Parts: sequence; structure tokens; C-alpha cells
Amino acid sequence: MKIYQRLTKLIVPFVTIVLFFTPLFYINGVMKNEIYIISSNYSLTLMIFSLLLFLGLIAISILTYFKNTHNSKFLISLLLFVFACIFLTLYEYVTKDSNVEAGPGYFFLLVFLGCLSLFYSSKFFENNGLLIRDIVEMAFFVSLAIVLDLPFFKIRIGLKGGSISLTMLPLIIFSIRKGFIKGFIASGLVYSFLTCLFDGYGFASFPFDYLLGYGSMSLIGLLRKPILKTKNMIFKYILIIIGIGVCGVSRTLFATLSGMIYYETPFVESLVYNAAYIWPSILGVVIVTILIGPIFLQYMKKYS
Repeated sequence: MKIYQRLTKLIVPFVTIVLFFTPLFYINGVMKNEIYIISSNYSLTLMIFSLLLFLGLIAISILTYFKNTHNSKFLISLLLFVFACIFLTLYEYVTKDSNVEAGPGYFFLLVFLGCLSLFYSSKFFENNGLLIRDIVEMAFFVSLAIVLDLPFFKIRIGLKGGSISLTMLPLIIFSIRKGFIKGFIASGLVYSFLTCLFDGYGFASFPFDYLLGYGSMSLIGLLRKPILKTKNMIFKYILIIIGIGVCGVSRTLFATLSGMIYYETPFVESLVYNAAYIWPSILGVVIVTILIGPIFLQYMKKYS
């Protein structure tokens, strides 16, 4: 076993434990660590946000003991780094509380997650190298998704965002074409970042509404091989519809959480509001997919 592999197996769990006891934040001018945040009744939101960070670190610590998990470790560390970068902004946006400031542990956490993302990125891109054709296809499908999100191609619902459109269709098609990893890069990273800028709601809602919400379109990529291998056309369509349904459920879940956190909307109201535009959109995606299915499957068979 290489030296760096042995070191990561020890360093990542060790740093995770150290960060648990390190003063992460100044609360009312006093340095507090994760134990205080969990055990005190200061802020439920701060406790949830900080737990998300540490659950991610624990997940990476566990994955370091398994081989061939570079993709998972890179994606988790990258998501955690993005989340950590906007952590305090999110907290202040949700609670309007300015009594929490970054402590020494928080800056160390950012540096650690950044280094961890860079460390796993080389193996990730080695395993999932984007060919010129992949980049061209990604640009095409992301551009198509942006076009389908233009005002005259969608029906707006309410004042808090959300619209009925076919913008998820190109992202789903690309994920079926290229699989989960490349699908997440296209929908969760590239498209979500661009559409978050264009929508103008700010980056406070980026993690749930965009990064994870649109990123969940890549989940259908996990069914890529079964869809390609099965010769039964009916079963192909069933798998595609199931995959689209999973994408819809995931996006609804993340959008609901976003409504609860950022707009302080009760669970049922947030669920109903988001389902009101996501599921008509999903229905539209299913209908169009069935209509273009023969052409798309033929294209998949010839150029995959």
C-alpha cells in the first residue's frame, strides 16, 4: 500500500475528531466547539448545519478504508467545501443572527476540505476523464436546459420561484447518455451554478434548490447500463420512467427542505408548493421522453 494511502486512512479520521473539539465559532464573542453547539439550545439551525458538515466528514473518514471510492470521496469533499464556504452566509440568511462569527476551527475546516477536494480530484478526473465529445455534448444539453428555462418556455408558479417547464429534460437525457458522475457535473455543477446566477435569488438557496435539486437529475444515470443492456423496449421505457420519477422525488425533497430552511415555510405547505410545479414538469418530461424515445434510444445505441 502506498504511503499516502496509509496517511489518508489516519489523517482524515484524526482531523475529523480534532475538528469536533476545535472552537469553530465565536458565539456572542466566546469561542465554542461542536460539542457546545450540539448540547446547547442556542440554535437548532446552527446545530443542523454543523452536523451536516461533520456527517460528511465522517462519511469520508469511513470511505478512506475502502478502495475504488475516489469518486464518492471527491464529490462529498467538494460538496462539503462549497457548503462550508457559504455556511455562515446561510446561517445569517435563515436566522438573521449576527452573533455567530467564524472561529479558528472554521478556517481550518475550509483549508482541510479544500485540500481534500484537490487531493481526490486527480484520481476522480483520471477515472472520469471528459473527452472532447463529452464536453461538447454537455455544453449542448446545458445550453438547451437554459433555453427551456427562458420566460416564454415556462409557466411561473407563485412569487417565491418555481415554474413548470421542460428544463429537466436535457439534464436527464445527458445523465442517461453519460452516467451519474458526468451527469452530476453537468446538472449539479455547471447548470445549477449558471441558472442560480440567472435567476437572481442569491446563493443562499444554492445548496438545496440548485446544487442538490438539479444535481439529482443525475440519479437516472445510475440506470444507464440496465437501460442500454435490456432488449425489451417496454422494460427500457419502464426503467426510464422510474428513473425520472426518482429524479422528481429527489428534487421535490430538496426543494421542500429549501422552503423550510430559507423561507421558514411549514413542511406540508413547502411540499405542496414545490410539488405543484415540479410534478407537472416531471409529467411533461415523461410525455416528451416517450414521444422521442425511439429516436433517442436509436441514438444511444449508435453513439454510446
